[in-house]
Amino acid sequence: MKSALLVVLLAVAASAAVVSHDVPDVLVVPDVADVDMNEIPEVIVTDVDELTEAVELIDEAEEPEQTAVATRRNLNQGSIGSGDRLVYNSEVRANGVAGHFHVRDIRINTNRRVSAIRVNRVGASQNATPSIIGGGIGSSFVTIRIRSAVGRGYHYRIQVYVR
Repeated sequence: MKSALLVVLLAVAASAAVVSHDVPDVLVVPDVADVDMNEIPEVIVTDVDELTEAVELIDEAEEPEQTAVATRRNLNQGSIGSGDRLVYNSEVRANGVAGHFHVRDIRINTNRRVSAIRVNRVGASQNATPSIIGGGIGSSFVTIRIRSAVGRGYHYRIQVYVR
């Protein structure tokens, strides 16, 4: 009985430590007047996630042409130069739903040319496939599609660099 009580107390203490975060009293914001607005790349993101039942048939004419499809669950295109800037860095995830698959389209618009795209799996493989269905290297936008396996989810880190 003592050991069960000890386990419960340790669990409560651990969860309390995770929940309590120290929040700073003052948020320091840099002076906007000192920032050259032409140096900041504009980024617009459109993110759509569809959950589709596995028995639905997808018409081939509805599928956009894919310009790059990952062969090994990660997608890496382009090269990162010394003057390139990271304009989009985000993690996307979805949990698996029995008998369904996720199709997520993420469109990233910039005001500069895309020089590198990294879509890398985080954690164990769930057999999702990332692909580029629009724009890409040398363009001012990229549309990335992540399609999960039936009944599975995904977890990816997406990074887009511009020149």
